[in-house]
Amino acid sequence: MEHNRPYQVTRSETHQIGRLTVVKDTILIGGKEHPYTYVAYGDSVCVLPIYQGKVIAIEQYRHTLNSWELELPCGGIERGETPENAARRELAEETGCIAGELVYLGKYYTNQGYSNAACSVYFTRCIGRGPTQTEETELIRLCEIPVPDFQEMAEDGRFRLLIGLAAWYQAKRHGLLNAQGGES
Repeated sequence: MEHNRPYQVTRSETHQIGRLTVVKDTILIGGKEHPYTYVAYGDSVCVLPIYQGKVIAIEQYRHTLNSWELELPCGGIERGETPENAARRELAEETGCIAGELVYLGKYYTNQGYSNAACSVYFTRCIGRGPTQTEETELIRLCEIPVPDFQEMAEDGRFRLLIGLAAWYQAKRHGLLNAQGGES
């Protein structure tokens, strides 16, 4: 039994379904077996980029929701890549922005009830722009939102990416954005 685990895993099956790995464990609690299924998914990064007084965001079509969703640049950490390098890469690929200093804002679980994925969150003031390099399956539109307008969107629910909201409020908490929503 693993340290801190209050039960025993008696069986574990792994199934690869497309880009997802689904794990079905059988756990023993009080002498009775129970199934516990979750998605094993690699860790990711999310970046809150500011460039010339604007939040550089994206609208991405999400098949699961059948809608275009306003998001911050996010993506998976590749094998052998540091979270910082992944943040720089994802920012450049999705927005063309070149990250300045990256400020680490924390590591968050995206939904610990059904996945083991964690997301490292960063803030940066971009130092330049170049071309985007999105994948064919990434349907993305670039958005430049004045910082005070983004503040309103975060408050009124128009911006709904939870990990992005964590980035926004942590950036404010760390004094990276002033109380009015503008750059510090």
